[in-house]
Amino acid sequence: MSTSMVSIRVETIMQIKKALANAAIEPRPTRKAVSKPNRPRRVILLLIVILGLVLTTNMIVNRKIESEVKGLRNKIEERFEKLNFKIEMLEKKLGELGAMEFMRKEDFNKRFDEHYGG
Repeated sequence: MSTSMVSIRVETIMQIKKALANAAIEPRPTRKAVSKPNRPRRVILLLIVILGLVLTTNMIVNRKIESEVKGLRNKIEERFEKLNFKIEMLEKKLGELGAMEFMRKEDFNKRFDEHYGG
């Protein structure tokens, strides 16, 4: 190694030692008390937003359920009306059938024999 290289290294080492000595003497900068953002306020705001979303979703779901139930009620009412109409028609036909006069079997057989000669 050449003398100039050695002298540069020695100079560099001396500068590093001096810098370290000065750094050791100088007090470390103290950390300033960093005021944390108001976490409780943020938490409260976040909870309010979440609560609002939950309530909104709940309202939407309730409206959808009410709409579906209303539609089902209408279909059931329509079917009951049709069923009642059919029942009324059957009752009417049964009434008409009951009002008809029927022959007893013996009378029918007697007339049949008289008419067709049996």
